[in-house]
Amino acid sequence: MSTSCVPASPTMFTPNLETTMKPFTFKAIEFKSAGAALQHTDAAGGEAILLGGRQYVVSEDEAVRIARADIEFAYLCEHDAEDGTSRIVTIPVN
Repeated sequence: MSTSCVPASPTMFTPNLETTMKPFTFKAIEFKSAGAALQHTDAAGGEAILLGGRQYVVSEDEAVRIARADIEFAYLCEHDAEDGTSRIVTIPVN
């Protein structure tokens, strides 16, 4: 993937989301841009997601767990158009 985004210095942490029912904690690496998150998934695997206005990379299992908790988020994906351009798009979940 080629992109002009400069990767952020990734930080591993566990965000704590306050949901209407109870706090929800998940393991993630946060990035400053969607492009940086997607670059990380290309290099190391995982799923790039947008949650609460922030870009994270989580494991596939964590993404499924977040979805099963009925928390709204979106997968980040790179879409290559027929004209050779590329865009980052979101696929909403919940």
